[in-house]
Amino acid sequence: LHRMIDGMNMAWSDRNKYLADPDWVDIPVRYENDEYCEQFTSSATCPAGCGWNRADGGSEEGKYLTGTRGELRGCRSIGLLSKDYANARRDRFSSLFKIAQVPLPPGNFSSIADDTWLADYKDKVGTTHLSVIDRWGNMVSMTTTIEENLGTGIVVKGRGFLLNNELTDFSFNSKTGSGSGYANRPEGGKRTRRTALGQDAQTFGGKRPRSSMTPTIVLTPDGKPFLAIGTPGGGRITYTVFNALLAILDRNETLKEAIDAPRCISMNGVTELESAYNCNCSSALPQDRYLVSALRARGLQFTTSPSSSTSPYLEAALLRPDASLSCYADQQRMQTAQAFCEGKLDVSGWKK
Repeated sequence: LHRMIDGMNMAWSDRNKYLADPDWVDIPVRYENDEYCEQFTSSATCPAGCGWNRADGGSEEGKYLTGTRGELRGCRSIGLLSKDYANARRDRFSSLFKIAQVPLPPGNFSSIADDTWLADYKDKVGTTHLSVIDRWGNMVSMTTTIEENLGTGIVVKGRGFLLNNELTDFSFNSKTGSGSGYANRPEGGKRTRRTALGQDAQTFGGKRPRSSMTPTIVLTPDGKPFLAIGTPGGGRITYTVFNALLAILDRNETLKEAIDAPRCISMNGVTELESAYNCNCSSALPQDRYLVSALRARGLQFTTSPSSSTSPYLEAALLRPDASLSCYADQQRMQTAQAFCEGKLDVSGWKK
């Protein structure tokens, strides 16, 4: 749980600084062994999203990427999705005996100012999720939102649906303390939809606000989908799904066990622990009371919340190896959530 909290805080800090409409913002996303970075042969030309050995005068991240893990030589990928970058962030902030103190600063890629980026979040109640597996194994994980309850309150005439007020998902502050612009700030005008496919990449549109929606489909090692999962819940969506995926994939829990379990959510501020973890709660198990006491001794600042309708409520559908289905909806936190499973899949036409 200690490692989870540190990891969530680090990721949330980077999320708030770097993530925004990719048609408007150059998000430093680079993978391992990315040839893009390796084509640059000097520290002077090594771009954002890549890193140069600090001894050669490169980016701030370079100093994290030297030492026990070996020195980088040349321009290398250190984007948000690279293992080098993840290891660097962990080694810089995480300790075996102490929770990293929040708020954590984001990673600093070359030419990008380093500020402390706090949680940009508020509760929202206008989001819906569904997870579906049909008889042939096709899967859908779909989250849709109109932002606040009833959105703008405006119904499209003759169509019967509400317009959203998703513009409130932009960052309310346009600039940071150092004067650099928030990636998710509102901006006027239109730009090419460079992330679109085919001819749509030549179309133009306005800037889209960032969203925490996390509809997820998990694949087997050979590329076959076996799990669809997601939830409504505003800024808590991402880490609610994360909690469940850890339980299902790492601890082999059933959908019910994973979804009903108490959650830990930390968005680079005070950590939220659901009340089953609360050492002052009479229903808490002894091991949970001990766990929270141990985390507090390591410097954890936390608040507790009940498992109620204010918490995100997950919906998931799972395809078992024998082609049978498992599905579960979180009625513990939302009594109106529903799940329906029936029979086995028709696998007669599947390719072996």
